[in-house]
Amino acid sequence: MNVIDFIKINGHKSFSVLPFSEIDALALAQLSYMNYNELITSFDDVIDGSNLDAYETSILLSSRNMGDTKNDEKLVKEILSSKRYQDLKFAHYINDHSEKQFCAITFIFKDFICVSYMGTDDTIVGWKEDFALSYLPEIASHKEGLSYLEKIACKYDLPIVLTGHSKGGNVAIYSYLNSSENIKKRITKVYTYDAPGFNKETIDKIIDDTLIDSYIPESSFIGLIMHQVKDCKIVASNKPFMFQHNIYNWLLDENGFLYEEKLAKKSVAFAESNKAWIDSFTNEERQVFFETVFDLFENNDIDSFLELKKNSKEKITKIIDSSAKISKEHKELMKSIIKSLISLYLKILFDRKN
Repeated sequence: MNVIDFIKINGHKSFSVLPFSEIDALALAQLSYMNYNELITSFDDVIDGSNLDAYETSILLSSRNMGDTKNDEKLVKEILSSKRYQDLKFAHYINDHSEKQFCAITFIFKDFICVSYMGTDDTIVGWKEDFALSYLPEIASHKEGLSYLEKIACKYDLPIVLTGHSKGGNVAIYSYLNSSENIKKRITKVYTYDAPGFNKETIDKIIDDTLIDSYIPESSFIGLIMHQVKDCKIVASNKPFMFQHNIYNWLLDENGFLYEEKLAKKSVAFAESNKAWIDSFTNEERQVFFETVFDLFENNDIDSFLELKKNSKEKITKIIDSSAKISKEHKELMKSIIKSLISLYLKILFDRKN
């Protein structure tokens, strides 16, 4: 069973009977990916989940360029029809793509609020910001996430839960760690799901925190990028490798997640090679590499991977043509970085097999 089945089975139980858990936080992390643009048109808008009609629900599920639309529909309908979430309100939605890709929403319950940070969508600016995590101590979404949390904390005198999937989890951790002591005291838990980590300089300044619960699937990829704040709990999945980033492929029983004792060999090899690769090049070299790659997209007016998919032959031809303009120095650096990553991964994977 997955998170949808869990809510179906436990949807009749209130939070006083079955306390809010990592599965509820997982569901709310996924809800951050829905389309609230037409339902919440200003920051102060609050909508009652129990009052959404069929048309409004269809809007919520529209305009999803990436993701599992069929399961999103099932999850939303299960949540909106359950007793467990009968008091749920959606509020303070923000979706900002100005030089960054930041999106967050607050879910209001009777006795607490949950701030949910969305992960990366299919925009080029979103993915560019993700890779900037490898060479910057903080990215634009970090600052936005902290500012958002501060605004929400001022509006409500309630305990706060933070949650986020993928980059959303990374932003949740950053926002918590950098919040004021008064806000920290109100945060009861931070849940992250297959979220990338931070660079070593940042990690070295962080003391392990018991409020942070991080989960990754057994064949994680995204969640093993860079260094994690703390050891992650490993969740069983019924799909291979990258498909495990989809939370609907994580396995549960009626009590919660099903866990594995260790990661898959390919994931361990990727994690070790990724960290070794990062340590092999300076922040400046990694910055040149990723900015050069994403400049190829932006200079050819490619704003999203969906757009690239629709016009793949024409767009790829333009990218190849414009790559000829890259300086010789940058080309050599890019070749060196790509070769290093591939060779490190294959070497570590081979060593582990033997």
